[in-house]
Amino acid sequence: MNSPKSSNLYSQLHLLCLFGAGAALVFLIQPMVGKLLLPKLGGGPNVWTGCLLFFQTGLLLGYVYAHLATTFLKPAQQRVLHCGLLLVSLVSIAVTHVDFAQDAATYSIGWIAIELFRTLGLPFILLSSTSPLVSSWTAKSSVSSNSYRWYIASNLGSLVACLVYPLGIEPWTTLPNQLFAWRVGYSIFGFLFLFATWTMTLSLERNATNVTSPVQPDQTSSKSGAYHFWMWSLWSACTSILLAAVTSKISQIGAIVPVLWILPLAIYLASWSIAFGATWFGGFRAGIPIYFLAGLVACALLFLRLELNYLTQLLGYLLVVGCTCLICHAQLYASRPIADRMTAFYLAIAFGGALGSAFAAVLAPLVLNDYYELHLGIGLGAVLIAVRFTQMNWNRILSDDSVRRATFPAVILMPCFLILLLGAHASFRGDEIVVRKVRDGFGVVSVVENPKTGMRAMLHGGTQHGLQPIDGELSIEQTLYYRSDTGVGLAIQWIRQQRMRPMRIGVIGLGTGSLSLFARKEDSMVYYEISPAVVTIAEEEFRYLSHHQGETSIRLGDGRAWLAKEFSGGADRYDILVADAFSNDALPMHLLTKEAISLYRSRVAEDGVIAIHVTNRNLDLAPIVLASANALGIRSALIESAENVRWVILFPDSQLPLPAWAANSQPASRTAEPWTDDYGSLLQAIR
Repeated sequence: MNSPKSSNLYSQLHLLCLFGAGAALVFLIQPMVGKLLLPKLGGGPNVWTGCLLFFQTGLLLGYVYAHLATTFLKPAQQRVLHCGLLLVSLVSIAVTHVDFAQDAATYSIGWIAIELFRTLGLPFILLSSTSPLVSSWTAKSSVSSNSYRWYIASNLGSLVACLVYPLGIEPWTTLPNQLFAWRVGYSIFGFLFLFATWTMTLSLERNATNVTSPVQPDQTSSKSGAYHFWMWSLWSACTSILLAAVTSKISQIGAIVPVLWILPLAIYLASWSIAFGATWFGGFRAGIPIYFLAGLVACALLFLRLELNYLTQLLGYLLVVGCTCLICHAQLYASRPIADRMTAFYLAIAFGGALGSAFAAVLAPLVLNDYYELHLGIGLGAVLIAVRFTQMNWNRILSDDSVRRATFPAVILMPCFLILLLGAHASFRGDEIVVRKVRDGFGVVSVVENPKTGMRAMLHGGTQHGLQPIDGELSIEQTLYYRSDTGVGLAIQWIRQQRMRPMRIGVIGLGTGSLSLFARKEDSMVYYEISPAVVTIAEEEFRYLSHHQGETSIRLGDGRAWLAKEFSGGADRYDILVADAFSNDALPMHLLTKEAISLYRSRVAEDGVIAIHVTNRNLDLAPIVLASANALGIRSALIESAENVRWVILFPDSQLPLPAWAANSQPASRTAEPWTDDYGSLLQAIR
């Protein structure tokens, strides 16, 4: 017979597995779904926003369900409802799957979210409900003396999943295998959850009249009204905005390896576990100095961006998100309610997280013309700290002269000082003249002029996309990546020499439109551009598109999705197809897979050429593209010109004699495996 001690240890281990596995499965399915939809629907904003809408709404619905069930249902009713839903979800993942036709234009944001809910909604909601639901059960039973600590296990599970996927799963197995393993993992989790639901609700029925929850001095039953709900939500929204802001900043300063985007997320998740475990961070003696020092570091990073190297900025922004989120989450934990209001507390956290994410992903691109989320997030956190300090110390402020004359004014003035600094940065322009800024869901596109060099440039985030003389004649030799000695320049000139007829040129990625300088009046050009802001700037602020007197058309949307649609419709093929969507910080992997290159081959003439731009400071993309070409039996050449501009030129016609510049091209620096739609990792490409 098991002793009470061993039985309690078993219960603790069971709960630890339940919390950790539930959170891990939530974070594992998200990159898998994104990777599944990307090649089918393209990288348009409807796809990303639809996925975000599904994940955030599903998480919020899970917390709403947990709150309503534990508030209004008796333990026996909770047992019947939750066990029934778990059984239905186990059946649903076995018989349904996500399957979209390859036509992005027909899918709205709402339709994508609804389809994801149809196939994954119930399992995702039940996974999301694990932490608040089981925490509430443990709080009302004798299983745990502090059920809030289980939130640590939940966030550690999320942290492990977000680190393991890019490092230990994505590089080693295909997407179908990943999805199959996730289904198996969910099935195991479902049976664990069934057992826990049955035993814990039975325990609640037996012990309902005997168990009381420990109340901390900071906890009172009054923490149940709308004021506390909104304060909890604002703390959570603040850190959600800060996470999005720091991720954007890391991209802007040159972190064009999306694997690195996981670092701020990992720190954000770790801050939850630390804040709920080390309670001293919730004290004002530690919290206020840490937060405001982190705010000053953020201001220094913003003002000194051009003087600091990449690694310093990266570490600085990670420090900012770590310290600010830690203090905000610690204040959340310090203001937690009694156990009976636990699910309302978790619901507020989920609501605030969804609110912050919705602001950063949907509202900010509409109302802000630059990345001011970091400014707003830090300012909001500083104000919240000042409000909470005033609320918690009002009696001391009235009775203690030192607090009233020194501490209180300092706490109030610090947010004002930070907000003034952040506002000064928002209006700071530097040496270059900012002519125009346009923002959409894909980032900020700026037009800047340098009177000293006489050049106008397009910036997308922190990446320069093209140059043009402010005055005077346009010249192909003044462009960034398209000079006559580059791979694409050599390819276009060679094709023109091979055939005495008008050319049809297709380009994935518009930029400033400077490739139009290669086109003659009789040639036709088709640009595929995913960002409406880039189209607006190229048409209104640069002269390259208007320079071409022949036929030019721009097709707004994901280039791969457009090409697939046109090919099925029997459109004319291109003499040369140029893929140059890789200068921006967010690398579109689905445009470099073997399936994508196979599609490109189907869209060029038999004797046509494919030119793929692979210039990149942090990634060596050439070996991967060359490996894909080799796997498809396509001859290829890597052309590197001045200033390390690199192009891979593909020749689908195996009988066509290669030009001398291609036959004598340099080999790849190393071997690599080709990327496919269901297999590939950026870790393979890191220099």
